[in-house]
Formats: sequence, structure tokens, C-alpha cells
Amino acid sequence: MLHTALLRTEPDFLLLNADEGCAYDLLDPHPRPPLWESVRHEVPGGPAGQPLSTWTRLAADQGLTEHARVALIRRLDEIVMDQSELLRPGSRKDLDPSPLLILTEEFERLGDLQQAERAQHLYTALPR
Repeated sequence: MLHTALLRTEPDFLLLNADEGCAYDLLDPHPRPPLWESVRHEVPGGPAGQPLSTWTRLAADQGLTEHARVALIRRLDEIVMDQSELLRPGSRKDLDPSPLLILTEEFERLGDLQQAERAQHLYTALPR
């Protein structure tokens, strides 16, 4: 029962740090269902092969805007905490900043300008 209650905290009650805009860690170690589980009936084929933006757009189209927003915030937080996720395949130092531009666009589409600015700020701060 506790697990079910904890799963209900997101997306409706996502706690954001007021200074940085990042989401606080989850209250428990239980994994949350991926966004595609909420919207997968719209896309044929394997969900793992689809980019996050596919699922966030579908979620927004289905009125699940907060689901989309939480997934994007969590993804941005992952990148902020571990910029090695931006490494180009096979490289140890060359970064691919394009995921940050995609996140910026997706946040803007959802009307979350604070998070869009956060993604844009990290993009501009990356070494070139």
C-alpha cells in the first residue's frame, strides 16, 4: 500500500528546488513507471526505441502535461548531475549538446519557461 501511495506523488506533487529548479530525489527507492507506459497505445512497435520527446508529445496531446513535464525535468536533472550522458558514442570527451536543445524545445512547448531556461543555460555553459 505504501508503494502505491508513493507512486501517486508524481507527477502531481513533484518537489522542485526553488534556487536551481531541479527536482528533489524520490522519497523512496521504488522505480516509477516510464512515461511510455501511460501513452504507449498510440505508438506501434517497441517503446524503448522511441526518444523521450515522442512520449512527452503524446502525453501532452492526451492531457497528461504534468506527466510529460516530470519526465523532462527528471531527464534534465540526470544530465545536470552526469554530463557524461552527453558524450558522443565512442568518445571520452566530445559532448553532443543536442539533447539539451531538444529538452529546451519540449519545455517551451509545454510552457515551462523556467525549465527551458535551465536546459538552455546548461547548453551554453558546455565547453565547445
